Amino acid sequence: MFEAAPATPVWELKENKKYDHLSDEELLLLAFKPYVSGRSDEEARGKGLTDMLKIAMECSSVLLVESNGVGYTFQFNAGKDNFKKNKLLSKSTGTIISLLFIDRIFSSYKRQDVANYIDVCMGLL
Repeated sequence: MFEAAPATPVWELKENKKYDHLSDEELLLLAFKPYVSGRSDEEARGKGLTDMLKIAMECSSVLLVESNGVGYTFQFNAGKDNFKKNKLLSKSTGTIISLLFIDRIFSSYKRQDVANYIDVCMGLL
């Protein structure tokens, strides 16, 4: 699966005053947490990227994301969770998300598990 979008989670989150003090690196990671959105909290948006990362976790897959000059790899198929910052693969000004869907081992996760994982990743920046 490959998706390219003209907008970026980073730009969208900067529209929300709760997040406007964070760096682009932090914002891109934060965009994967549930209910994090550039919109108001009352709209309860911000679950799509969470669910995409949740699927990668559940199926021992790999997710790559690039947005606004920042790139990350989330790798769940190496016998342990692997998170790293990437060199950019593209000069795109939007967002690129690639999911290498492996689906050989399945484990169930909740959105809160994704939120906890992102907290750990943010500590690695």
